[in-house]
Amino acid sequence: MREAIEVAIPITNVVRAGSLHAETFHYSVPHHLEDGVEIGKRVLIPFKNREALGFIVGFGKPPEGVILKDIKDIVDEEPLFDVKRLEFLKWVADYYLTSLGVVLKAAHPGGLGVSLRRLIKITKEGDNLLHKDKLDEREKFILKTLSNADGSPLINSSILWTVRRTSNLTRSGEEA
Repeated sequence: MREAIEVAIPITNVVRAGSLHAETFHYSVPHHLEDGVEIGKRVLIPFKNREALGFIVGFGKPPEGVILKDIKDIVDEEPLFDVKRLEFLKWVADYYLTSLGVVLKAAHPGGLGVSLRRLIKITKEGDNLLHKDKLDEREKFILKTLSNADGSPLINSSILWTVRRTSNLTRSGEEA
C-alpha cells in the first residue's frame, strides 16, 4: 500500500512558498479503492467543508504532521493524462504562474460528464417519522416525496423545487 497520493485541486491562490507545485494535497486511499489509483485519474475528495474534484498527480510521504483524510471515490476508469503529459502541464503551470490544478482542469474538456450534486435520500428514521403524527404538513410532503422516489436519491434541486412549491403553507398546514 502506498503511503499517500498527491492530489491537485483546480483552485487558485494555493501556491505556497518554496515551489509552484506545493499546491498539491495529500490523501489516503481506502483499501477498497487501492486498485483503481493511478496518476491522471480524478478523485472525489473532502476539501475544507465540501467535496471537491481533484487530479492524482503523484504518490509519496505526506509532510510531517499532516493528518490524512481518505478520498471518497475514483471518478475515472482510465487516466486522463500520463506522466509525460503531466510534466508538460507542470511546466505550463510554472510558466503562467498558476496552480497545477487549474491547468489540469483547463487542459481537459469541460463535458467529461462529472458534476458534483448533492443527493438526498430518505433515512430509516425519516421513514419512521413519516408514519407518526409528529410532523407538520410541509415536512410530511417532503418526506413522502423522498419515500416515493423508489429508493433512488433525489437531486437537491428537486427537493428545493418541492419546498418552494409548498412555501405557501404555514407550519399548521393552512394557506398563508
